[in-house]
Amino acid sequence: MRGLHLSAARPDATLIRERTDNTLSMEDITGMLNGTRVPDWELVDHLVGALHGQADTIRPLWNAARTTSPNAAPPGPPGFESPCRRVRSDDGPRRNPAAHPPDRELPRAQTRLAQPQP
Repeated sequence: MRGLHLSAARPDATLIRERTDNTLSMEDITGMLNGTRVPDWELVDHLVGALHGQADTIRPLWNAARTTSPNAAPPGPPGFESPCRRVRSDDGPRRNPAAHPPDRELPRAQTRLAQPQP
């Protein structure tokens, strides 16, 4: 999600919320962008749309995150839409900044921004 956010020129959470017609809360947005929340696909799909991403590209990554993240919303019975688990930013494992240094993500984002948009 951070890479998608970077490729969208890093819009702030307020603008993202406006782009989703206030479907996402500020906590939803910051949690997803910080990697502290893995909510249901419906919310992620709204964020992907607000960042002009492609859902078919992001959904497999979301599936992988759901199966490995302790911050994923618990699944409900078939047909039941469970509420997302609210997670404070200090919950969960600490991120290692060396694992995703900004200097490696920025050139990729700049390359994507330079490409013509469909």
